[in-house]
Amino acid sequence: MDYVIKDQGQQSEILLKGRLTFEGNQTFREIYDAVDAVPARAVTLDIAGVDFIDSAGLGMVLLLRDCTKAKGGSLSLRNPAGQVRRLLDVCHMNDLLPILS
Repeated sequence: MDYVIKDQGQQSEILLKGRLTFEGNQTFREIYDAVDAVPARAVTLDIAGVDFIDSAGLGMVLLLRDCTKAKGGSLSLRNPAGQVRRLLDVCHMNDLLPILS
């Protein structure tokens, strides 16, 4: 998994590419640490480049949501497609955080 973080004032955009699975745990930890190191903000996780996500990946997204929420910020997902969109729908992730098309 690859990522780029774009900070824009009180907002951050994180662009993910690749597979969001347990194997990406260490890389996702870097993202988590970067978000945790800055003041509260709105974080958008752009997952257009993610072609596969599993239950571990969903868990990592929820951990990031909890991190931003605990600091008074928010997390939203943007641009899910294919298998990623189907899994988010099946798991009713839109009940837990905003999913933007």
